[in-house]
Amino acid sequence: MGFEIYRFTMSWARIFPNGNDIKPNQEGLDFYDNMICELERYHIQPVCTLYAYDLPLNLLKEYKGWMSRQCIDDYLRYVETVVSYFKGRVKYWIPFNEQNFLSVDAEYMTGYKTHSLGEQFTLEHHFNLAYARATQMIHRCDPQAKTGGNIGNTCFIPMTCHPKNVEAADNLNYQFGYNFADVFCKGIYSQRYLNQYTTIDINTVIQAGDLEEISHAEADFLSLTYYMSSPVDATSSNEGINMIKAKNPYTKQTDWGWNIDPYGFRHFIDDFSHRYQIPIIITENGMGAYDSVEEDGNINDDYRIQYLSDHIKQLKHSIENGAKVLAYMTWSA
Repeated sequence: MGFEIYRFTMSWARIFPNGNDIKPNQEGLDFYDNMICELERYHIQPVCTLYAYDLPLNLLKEYKGWMSRQCIDDYLRYVETVVSYFKGRVKYWIPFNEQNFLSVDAEYMTGYKTHSLGEQFTLEHHFNLAYARATQMIHRCDPQAKTGGNIGNTCFIPMTCHPKNVEAADNLNYQFGYNFADVFCKGIYSQRYLNQYTTIDINTVIQAGDLEEISHAEADFLSLTYYMSSPVDATSSNEGINMIKAKNPYTKQTDWGWNIDPYGFRHFIDDFSHRYQIPIIITENGMGAYDSVEEDGNINDDYRIQYLSDHIKQLKHSIENGAKVLAYMTWSA
């Protein structure tokens, strides 16, 4: 297929089945060793995400997982183990997948269902702290390795030019995009981020030294996933994850109702590239469809080929306009 780069996720539970075992599981390390050997055989560069929501169940039972600061230490031990074990063989490490969606998908991402705004901030802060410490640890374990945070699709645009719709789109771009990218790339909690939590005492969550630790985050790149742009109507009753699924009357939609907007991809890349002046890795881009297998066994997915072609053309425009894009990967190989 011509791939030169491949992105996958390591499973924490494969390496430490209980999350905090004394020794790593050698069979788990061997599993990834075999896979990376195969990639090396074909000169394919691996990109590894270290956490995509598969928290070892024991840690959820033992101390509610990411609700406890102990989870940060156990996670970092896993990070240190695999980065050291695969030193020089994996160049790109991403600590967390789509960390910016914690506020709408916390139970899916952590196994724990939050019951208050205070618990929500606790999860986010522990993830942010773990991210910052992980970037430092990755560089200590392998000085040649590169690392950075991941922003899930946040290309919100106003449904119309009504000021309320523009304001709502701006608010969502900050909530799901810039607030987290500020942590990843600048090592700060912006005032706009903290303003979401004015009704709680965040000082019961943020301990002495935490903000300094976050300020030491060492990002080499920002990774982005993109599927669609999301028009925002301030009068809509949509909440949570459904906010990103509003139909754009000026674009086609996939079988799942996701807007097919190649220019949105270019806008998304240009926005984050210009704002943060940091190299970009595209970890996901693609479309779902109800594919049909023909009698001859083929799947004629010309619609997917068209989707990818149109988006890659817009990616080229972003690069020509100055975006430093290190890699482009579809979802999914």
